[in-house]
Amino acid sequence: GMETRVQLIDEHHGNVIGVLRGKTEETILFNGHLDTVPYGDINEWNTNPAVCAEQDGRLYARGASDMKSGLAVMAFLGELAESGCVPQKTIVFAGTCDEERGGLGAKEIIKEYPDLFPKLLLIGEPTSCQAGVAQKGCIWLKLSVSGKTSLAGNQCPGAGIWPACGFERGAYEGGTPCAGTQHTPGYHGGGWNCTKYDSGQGAVSG
Repeated sequence: GMETRVQLIDEHHGNVIGVLRGKTEETILFNGHLDTVPYGDINEWNTNPAVCAEQDGRLYARGASDMKSGLAVMAFLGELAESGCVPQKTIVFAGTCDEERGGLGAKEIIKEYPDLFPKLLLIGEPTSCQAGVAQKGCIWLKLSVSGKTSLAGNQCPGAGIWPACGFERGAYEGGTPCAGTQHTPGYHGGGWNCTKYDSGQGAVSG
């Protein structure tokens, strides 16, 4: 059969883990998040977001697409286990919590199973039935540069930070470049998302 357990994290969070042993120890990991974003204003819904409703061949509920449908497909592993099927590779199902708010569930999976390196990772996010073979991902960078600081509303005197980052002076998002400078292509309009500046005089959200 299939080995199943709930990985309790705290009184509000937990992961669901299932293992279907295969003929080899090579592992395929099925992953899906159990949580959804909040319902929002219930009055804006035409159906009860907590209950799946079918209308005109479509399913309506919070998370019906992202990602209860994917989880339902992965739950078919239980049917395979009951049928006595032994797959070629071992299949691990990890239903994780808190994906929408920081990824606590995934972090706890990695912490408890540091040696889990699957041969294949399948994530059941909605992709209109098209296989997605890559993820844009994100990267966190911490840069230390020297320049003259200034107030956000008067950026020209302190624009010396931008050449240090590889940008022309005055070419900043959402503002007017300083006189005599040219706009830097690819930067104006949100080429990258900077969430915090630390000028040495205090942190300013950006």
